[in-house]
Amino acid sequence: DLSGGKIKWTRQTQGQICSTAFAADRVVYFGSGDGRLYALDAATGCIRWRVQTAQEIRSALVIGADASGAATRLYFGDITGAVHALDLASRKIRWTIRPEAHAQATITGTLRLFEGRLYVPISSLEVVAAIDPKYACCTFRGAVVALDAETGRIIWKTYTVDETPRVRGTNRD
Repeated sequence: DLSGGKIKWTRQTQGQICSTAFAADRVVYFGSGDGRLYALDAATGCIRWRVQTAQEIRSALVIGADASGAATRLYFGDITGAVHALDLASRKIRWTIRPEAHAQATITGTLRLFEGRLYVPISSLEVVAAIDPKYACCTFRGAVVALDAETGRIIWKTYTVDETPRVRGTNRD
Protein backbone atom coordinates (compact mmCIF):
# COMPACT_ATOMS: atom_id res chain seq x y z
CA ASP A 1 0.00 0.00 0.00
CA LEU A 2 2.02 2.97 -1.26
CA SER A 3 -0.30 5.56 0.29
CA GLY A 4 0.69 4.59 3.84
CA GLY A 5 4.06 3.02 3.18
CA LYS A 6 3.04 -0.23 4.87
CA ILE A 7 3.16 -3.82 3.68
CA LYS A 8 -0.37 -4.89 2.77
CA TRP A 9 0.29 -8.65 2.73
CA THR A 10 3.03 -11.23 2.23
CA ARG A 11 2.96 -14.69 0.72
CA GLN A 12 5.36 -17.58 1.24
CA THR A 13 6.04 -19.80 -1.76
CA GLN A 14 7.62 -23.22 -2.01
CA GLY A 15 10.35 -22.10 -4.43
CA GLN A 16 12.62 -19.08 -4.60
CA ILE A 17 11.06 -16.29 -6.63
CA CYS A 18 13.28 -15.71 -9.66
CA SER A 19 10.98 -13.53 -11.77
CA THR A 20 9.57 -10.04 -11.47
CA ALA A 21 5.93 -9.93 -10.40
CA PHE A 22 3.34 -8.40 -12.72
CA ALA A 23 -0.19 -7.24 -11.92
CA ALA A 24 -3.24 -7.18 -14.21
CA ASP A 25 -6.98 -7.30 -13.54
CA ARG A 26 -6.41 -7.32 -9.75
CA VAL A 27 -4.17 -10.39 -9.97
CA VAL A 28 -0.44 -10.56 -9.22
CA TYR A 29 1.47 -13.08 -11.35
CA PHE A 30 5.01 -14.38 -10.84
CA GLY A 31 7.14 -17.45 -11.41
CA SER A 32 9.39 -19.40 -9.08
CA GLY A 33 12.61 -21.36 -9.08
CA ASP A 34 10.73 -24.64 -8.75
CA GLY A 35 8.83 -23.96 -11.99
CA ARG A 36 5.52 -22.83 -10.51
CA LEU A 37 3.46 -19.98 -11.89
CA TYR A 38 1.42 -18.16 -9.26
CA ALA A 39 -1.68 -15.98 -9.53
CA LEU A 40 -2.47 -14.12 -6.30
CA ASP A 41 -5.38 -11.88 -5.45
CA ALA A 42 -3.83 -8.40 -5.43
CA ALA A 43 -5.99 -7.22 -2.52
CA THR A 44 -5.45 -10.15 -0.14
CA GLY A 45 -2.42 -12.12 -1.33
CA CYS A 46 -4.52 -15.30 -1.42
CA ILE A 47 -3.54 -17.83 -4.07
CA ARG A 48 -6.10 -17.87 -6.88
CA TRP A 49 -4.23 -20.63 -8.69
CA ARG A 50 -0.79 -22.05 -9.34
CA VAL A 51 0.48 -24.11 -12.26
CA GLN A 52 3.52 -26.38 -12.28
CA THR A 53 5.78 -25.96 -15.31
CA ALA A 54 8.82 -28.03 -16.25
CA GLN A 55 11.67 -25.63 -15.43
CA GLU A 56 12.79 -22.73 -13.26
CA ILE A 57 11.07 -19.53 -14.42
CA ARG A 58 13.69 -16.81 -14.76
CA SER A 59 12.12 -14.03 -16.81
CA ALA A 60 9.48 -11.54 -15.83
CA LEU A 61 5.99 -12.54 -16.92
CA VAL A 62 4.34 -10.67 -19.75
CA ILE A 63 0.56 -10.42 -20.08
CA GLY A 64 -1.20 -10.75 -23.41
CA ALA A 65 -4.67 -9.22 -23.66
CA ASP A 66 -7.64 -9.44 -25.98
CA ALA A 67 -9.15 -6.48 -27.87
CA SER A 68 -11.08 -5.39 -24.77
CA GLY A 69 -7.91 -5.32 -22.66
CA ALA A 70 -8.69 -8.42 -20.57
CA ALA A 71 -5.68 -10.59 -19.75
CA THR A 72 -5.76 -13.80 -21.80
CA ARG A 73 -2.23 -15.15 -21.85
CA LEU A 74 1.03 -15.20 -19.90
CA TYR A 75 4.37 -15.33 -21.71
CA PHE A 76 7.61 -16.24 -19.95
CA GLY A 77 11.07 -17.74 -20.39
CA ASP A 78 12.81 -20.42 -18.41
CA ILE A 79 16.33 -21.37 -17.38
CA THR A 80 16.70 -23.84 -20.29
CA GLY A 81 16.12 -21.12 -22.91
CA ALA A 82 12.53 -22.08 -23.68
CA VAL A 83 9.73 -19.52 -24.16
CA HIS A 84 6.17 -20.42 -23.18
CA ALA A 85 2.65 -19.08 -23.70
CA LEU A 86 0.11 -20.02 -21.03
CA ASP A 87 -3.60 -19.64 -21.73
CA LEU A 88 -5.09 -17.96 -18.65
CA ALA A 89 -8.59 -19.42 -19.09
CA SER A 90 -7.48 -23.06 -19.24
CA ARG A 91 -4.17 -22.58 -17.38
CA LYS A 92 -2.53 -24.82 -19.98
CA ILE A 93 0.65 -24.18 -21.93
CA ARG A 94 -0.46 -23.13 -25.41
CA TRP A 95 2.98 -23.36 -27.02
CA THR A 96 6.65 -23.75 -26.12
CA ILE A 97 9.68 -23.00 -28.27
CA ARG A 98 13.42 -23.00 -27.66
CA PRO A 99 14.54 -20.39 -30.20
CA GLU A 100 18.30 -20.85 -29.67
CA ALA A 101 20.00 -24.24 -29.99
CA HIS A 102 23.09 -23.38 -27.91
CA ALA A 103 23.19 -25.72 -24.89
CA GLN A 104 23.87 -22.83 -22.48
CA ALA A 105 21.06 -20.53 -23.75
CA THR A 106 18.70 -19.16 -21.11
CA ILE A 107 15.93 -16.56 -20.88
CA THR A 108 16.39 -14.19 -17.95
CA GLY A 109 15.55 -10.82 -19.51
CA THR A 110 12.05 -9.43 -19.85
CA LEU A 111 10.13 -10.33 -22.98
CA ARG A 112 8.25 -7.56 -24.80
CA LEU A 113 4.88 -8.00 -26.49
CA PHE A 114 4.06 -5.52 -29.26
CA GLU A 115 1.53 -5.75 -32.09
CA GLY A 116 1.29 -9.53 -32.06
CA ARG A 117 5.01 -10.13 -31.77
CA LEU A 118 6.90 -11.32 -28.73
CA TYR A 119 10.48 -10.01 -28.59
CA VAL A 120 12.77 -12.27 -26.57
CA PRO A 121 16.32 -11.49 -25.35
CA ILE A 122 18.42 -14.66 -25.17
CA SER A 123 21.35 -14.82 -22.80
CA SER A 124 23.63 -17.59 -21.63
CA LEU A 125 24.75 -19.59 -18.64
CA GLU A 126 28.10 -20.07 -20.35
CA VAL A 127 29.88 -18.04 -17.68
CA VAL A 128 29.06 -20.87 -15.25
CA ALA A 129 30.08 -23.64 -17.69
CA ALA A 130 33.37 -21.85 -18.32
CA ILE A 131 34.46 -22.65 -14.76
CA ASP A 132 35.19 -26.15 -16.07
CA PRO A 133 38.63 -25.96 -17.75
CA LYS A 134 37.53 -28.65 -20.22
CA TYR A 135 34.56 -26.58 -21.44
CA ALA A 136 35.19 -25.24 -24.95
CA CYS A 137 34.48 -21.61 -24.09
CA CYS A 138 33.21 -19.26 -25.46
CA THR A 139 30.71 -20.00 -28.17
CA PHE A 140 27.55 -18.15 -27.20
CA ARG A 141 26.75 -15.04 -29.26
CA GLY A 142 23.68 -13.54 -27.59
CA ALA A 143 20.50 -12.99 -29.56
CA VAL A 144 17.13 -11.33 -29.83
CA VAL A 145 14.29 -13.22 -31.47
CA ALA A 146 10.83 -12.09 -32.60
CA LEU A 147 8.10 -14.70 -32.21
CA ASP A 148 4.53 -14.76 -33.43
CA ALA A 149 2.66 -14.34 -30.12
CA GLU A 150 -0.21 -16.54 -31.28
CA THR A 151 1.82 -19.55 -32.49
CA GLY A 152 5.37 -19.17 -31.16
CA ARG A 153 6.75 -19.33 -34.72
CA ILE A 154 10.10 -17.57 -35.17
CA ILE A 155 9.68 -14.46 -37.35
CA TRP A 156 13.32 -13.38 -37.16
CA LYS A 157 16.44 -13.77 -35.03
CA THR A 158 19.51 -11.57 -34.84
CA TYR A 159 22.73 -12.24 -32.98
CA THR A 160 24.42 -9.74 -30.68
CA VAL A 161 27.81 -10.84 -32.03
CA ASP A 162 27.70 -11.18 -35.84
CA GLU A 163 30.78 -13.39 -36.14
CA THR A 164 30.35 -17.15 -35.82
CA PRO A 165 32.51 -18.39 -32.92
CA ARG A 166 35.78 -20.09 -33.83
CA VAL A 167 38.75 -21.44 -31.90
CA ARG A 168 41.27 -18.69 -31.21
CA GLY A 169 43.53 -20.58 -28.87
CA THR A 170 43.64 -23.34 -26.28
CA ASN A 171 44.48 -23.67 -22.63
CA ARG A 172 46.69 -26.39 -21.16
CA ASP A 173 43.66 -28.69 -20.72
